[in-house]
Order: sequence, then structure tokens, then C-alpha cells
Amino acid sequence: MLEMQSGEMTKTYYKSRKNKYNKTSAASQVLGSPELLGLVFEKLAKRRRYRSCLVNAARVNSLWFEVAISALWGGCHQTARPVYALASVARARRQLYASNLRYLNFHGNKDATVHALNDGLSFHRLKELTLNNYGPSGDGQRCPTSQYIQRALESIKISSWNEHLDDAFLANVVQSCPNLRTVDFDHTGKRLSAKSLSDFFSATQNLTDISLNLDVNDEDLPLINADMLLHISTFNGLEKLSIENRIVEADAFDKVRSVNSRPFPALRQLRLCSRSSVISSAACLVAGLRELTITLLEAEVSFISNLLAIPALVKLEMCATADSLVKKEDFLALRSFHNLEELRFGDQSSGSWSLGGEPLMESEFVHFCSGLPLLKIFSVGMKMEVYPPMSFFPVLAEHWKSLEFLDLFFTTHDLQQLAYMPAPMFPNLLW
Repeated sequence: MLEMQSGEMTKTYYKSRKNKYNKTSAASQVLGSPELLGLVFEKLAKRRRYRSCLVNAARVNSLWFEVAISALWGGCHQTARPVYALASVARARRQLYASNLRYLNFHGNKDATVHALNDGLSFHRLKELTLNNYGPSGDGQRCPTSQYIQRALESIKISSWNEHLDDAFLANVVQSCPNLRTVDFDHTGKRLSAKSLSDFFSATQNLTDISLNLDVNDEDLPLINADMLLHISTFNGLEKLSIENRIVEADAFDKVRSVNSRPFPALRQLRLCSRSSVISSAACLVAGLRELTITLLEAEVSFISNLLAIPALVKLEMCATADSLVKKEDFLALRSFHNLEELRFGDQSSGSWSLGGEPLMESEFVHFCSGLPLLKIFSVGMKMEVYPPMSFFPVLAEHWKSLEFLDLFFTTHDLQQLAYMPAPMFPNLLW
């Protein structure tokens, strides 16, 4: 009886052990699943010290090879392979790696032959492309780029590319890139016509981010006319818009206002370089804006009161290209932006800000500070006939407890005068 029981127990014991080892473990599921294995390898690819492990992993089997190569060559911005890495691969194997690339950034690349070596390859996973004009300059070298323009592309950034960014290039983008979301043209565009630019925006209505700092041959013939801006104002998904230089017709925003009752419905960030009148017209159209950056192209400052039509602003930055005078009442009116976290009055080499009117009184400054309780960055470089006394600093400390950056009124201050303060005035100050 005992032997029988012992035998049954032994039989049951071995059966249970056999079942245990037949079960598929979680680890083996991960190691055999392309999706889960990809998550693990992508984590490794983000750390430089672990990246070499993926080279060894690629030798395990065909599945691991495919997933490891995808992680090594298709990484994020921080881990994306440099553009010359693909050119160093033997031609017969270059397509294998090109198929995995999601980001190509040619910024700083001075070798135009890189583009010629990539000619004919398929970059069907490429999502983001950055090109600039470090290539040939009249030396006859080929610089093909059409191989990068394909269906998966979501972002294209081009700077100083006047030789290559023309109407045909834009037409190819329109035809080949239905998923485009971001367009950034910087210091380029001399070979573009207003019609090709208009056709481009007519065909790319899913854009969420537009940045245009276009070179123009004739400032009297702006590239962006009223009809084009009116069309852009209908983009339901547009969140960021940047328009630099004198490329917008003076009355373009006025026409948008007269025709479109709900312009720029999703816009949250606007960067605008123009005259006071254009800035004032634009401010009336973007009530839901969160961030506004202005570069003023003239000395007249008559737009600040119009900015109050944007009550939800979190960031406001204004730069002057000419010596510009801000009325004291306009400056104090900025206290109405109760959600503001960042306020900057910047200057460029060609211009600076000055505060006009009577000297700023401490009571006025207290009232100003109390209206901006969330402020973290205050950088106001302004010339004044009479600069505020050191007593203004305790006012800042009382009302702006989250302050991280402070640059006050374009002058130096003797902080030893504040030695009597019993505790740190700005515990969160970084600069």
C-alpha cells in the first residue's frame, strides 16, 4: 500500500514537473514576440552604454536581427544614426538599413555626395527630414533629395536651401506626403512663387505646425497674400504658426477677420514679425492663444492694448528691431494677463525698449505684480530716465513666489542693500 501510494505520488510529482516546464514563460513570450521585443530593444537603444548589446542581439536569430536593426537605425531624435552612417554601408546592404530610418537630420553635413549615395533608395518609414544648404555651391555635384520625399513623412524642415527649394520641390511634397504635419522653411524660398506656396497650403490642410521665415526677392511683393492666409486660418488642427520677415500683406489679417468668423480655432502658439498695425489685427483673431512672440519692425508701439484680447496667454515675448518707446500705461496694463508665466521684453542689436511717461511708482509696481501671481520668468530690459529703487525687490518676492528667472529693467543692482532680509527672497530662482 505504501509502495503504491509512493508510486502514485512519484508519478504525480513528475507529471506536475513536466507540466511546469511545458508552460510558456512570460520571458519566452517576450523573446519571441516582435512587438514586445521591440519595446525592450528600443529602451536599450536610448542608452549609449547598452547600444552595443543590440549588435550582439542581432546575431541570435532572424527575428532578433530584424528587431535589433529597427531599434538601432530607427531610433528617436537622440539616438538616430548620423546621416553619414548609411553612406558608409556597402551599397548592396544600404537599402536594408534605409528602410528602418525614421529621422534624417542633415544639419551641419557638408558632404553633398551623401545625397547622391542615397539616390534610388526607399525611405518608406521616414517621418522627419531636416535639410540645409551645406551641400554644393556651383561645383557641379549632384544633390538629389527626392528619395526622402515619401508617404510616411510627417515633418520637413529646410533652412538656407534656396538652390533646391523651388516650385517643383513643393509640388513633389504635395503629391507624395499626405501625412505631413510640420513645415519649417527658414532663410529660404527665393525660388518659390506665391502661386506654388498657395497651391502647397491648399493641398496640406492637416498641418499642425507652420513656420515660415522666407527670403523674398522683393519685399513689396509679399509671398503670403490675404487669400492664402484666409485659407490657412481654416485649418482645424493648426496649433503653431510662425511668420517671420515682411512676407504677409498688410491687410491680410483684416481680410481674415471680415470673412472667417472662427479663424485659427486650434492655434496655441504664434510667432509674428511685422509692424504694429499687422500685430494689432492678428491679436483680434487668436483669443485662445497661449504663447505669443512678437518682433516689431518699427519704432511705433501701438499694439499692446490690443493684446488684451488674448486673456489666456501664458507666455508673452516682445523684441524690438528699432528703438521703441512703451507707454507706462500700456506696460502696466499687462497685469491683466493673470495666467502669464513668462514675460520678456527683448532687444536686438538694431533696437531696444524704453519706458515712457512719469517714473514708475512703487504703488503702481505693487499693483502690476499682484496681477501676475503665476509669473516664473521676468526679463524686461528697458531704458528709463529714473530706474526703480531696491525697494522693488521685496515687492517681487512677495507676489512672485515661483520666480525662476529675473532680469530687471536693464540696469545693475546693489544686492547688498537687501542683506537685512530674514530669508531667501526667491527660493526657486535659477538665473
